[in-house]
Amino acid sequence: MPFHDPLQLGELVTGRQEKMRSVGTDLLVLVERRRNPLCALGIRAFGLYQVELPPGEQTVGHDHTDDGAEDVYAIVYGTGIVFVDGQEVPVRPGQFIAVTPDSARQVRAGDGGLVFIAICAAPS
Repeated sequence: MPFHDPLQLGELVTGRQEKMRSVGTDLLVLVERRRNPLCALGIRAFGLYQVELPPGEQTVGHDHTDDGAEDVYAIVYGTGIVFVDGQEVPVRPGQFIAVTPDSARQVRAGDGGLVFIAICAAPS
């Protein structure tokens, strides 16, 4: 079969959520039960996460110099700011922002909250 049946949001769990909460954030990261979030769909080359930030909340600042991963954020709902190496980049629905591995990044939700999809992969 060239495709897998779609997963419903209810089939996803917050397996990585505990790790994210342990570093002091209440952001909601929905990932699949297995180590690779997309294993159930047969995907192993990249990670895919839906991030829901309440108004004014932010992700933990980080970079990917240790694993070489590139990030792309697809803004789904709300507004906010993506900080890339200290530069503020305002974002809104329908926009995409890519961040290189060595750049520090952090996402902050605007007054109405922010929902985005994060796609993460290390080039092979």
